[in-house]
Amino acid sequence: MRWGQIDQAVNIRQVASEVYRPDIYRNAAAQLGIACPPGDYKTQGTHVDPWTLQESSSLIRLGADRFCDLRPFDPANPIDYLHQFPVGSMVIDPTALAAANA
Repeated sequence: MRWGQIDQAVNIRQVASEVYRPDIYRNAAAQLGIACPPGDYKTQGTHVDPWTLQESSSLIRLGADRFCDLRPFDPANPIDYLHQFPVGSMVIDPTALAAANA
């Protein structure tokens, strides 16, 4: 969206849920006795160093997840992430995009 590669407003979470399938991983991990996070999404870009996810069936050590743009991404608010950048080539109407993600 930021680079003008998507030309229609879409519900970002709905599209992501069609291709990002943590339920499949969670099922396989459970069969192998591997700890899993309880939720499907988490904020990214807030940890400079390795950290431990406490909200799981057992502690999960995770690596740094800081993005090169130094901005956090909250999957509950993808439009807010887009608004953090100057967008020169976005072809989607921002009002339509906000409505599709309300």
